[in-house]
Amino acid sequence: MDLMPYQLEPAQMALNNTRQRILIADTVGLGKTLEAGILMS
Repeated sequence: MDLMPYQLEPAQMALNNTRQRILIADTVGLGKTLEAGILMS
């Protein structure tokens, strides 16, 4: 796995909000699985 800086943006946005809800939707192959994993960990 190669972590890219843009994959951390959704996690940072979710963690900075009091209500941690976010929809991850982008182009195929941009790492939504990794983004979700970062949020879960």
